[in-house]
Amino acid sequence: MIADRAIVAIKLSETQFIELCDQFPRIYEHLAVELARRLERRNKALARSDEKVNVFAISSVEALSVAETGVLAFEHAENIKFCNWPDNVFGVSSYPLDDLERHLDTADFAIAIAQDDDLTTSRKERKPNPRDNVIFELGLFMGRLGFAAEPP
Repeated sequence: MIADRAIVAIKLSETQFIELCDQFPRIYEHLAVELARRLERRNKALARSDEKVNVFAISSVEALSVAETGVLAFEHAENIKFCNWPDNVFGVSSYPLDDLERHLDTADFAIAIAQDDDLTTSRKERKPNPRDNVIFELGLFMGRLGFAAEPP
């Protein structure tokens, strides 16, 4: 790829970046304008029939009750469509990965509910862990949608 104009690149840690922005607050303005421009271009390229924000819930069978709270929380929201995996996600005569890919194409956000459903032994130590499918699906959605999380 060849740049069509001069490019300046610098590698900073998060702390260094915040310090730089605190010293030169107009950086935030330029970043916001560029982000808005890119989102507008992205949104124009997406041919979406649904104007709602699509949220996909990833969970194990054991965590379905937790995921159902999302369905209840958003059932009256006009601009949010909350999809829980048992609700018409996996088809009877299709491959589960194809079904997940289909939801990846429409999801704006994914919420993974990872609880200690399994006991695994690693390095001779037995520990509770989330189900493998939850970790896999989380990675699949993160790969497409990116990563954003609140610290614990």
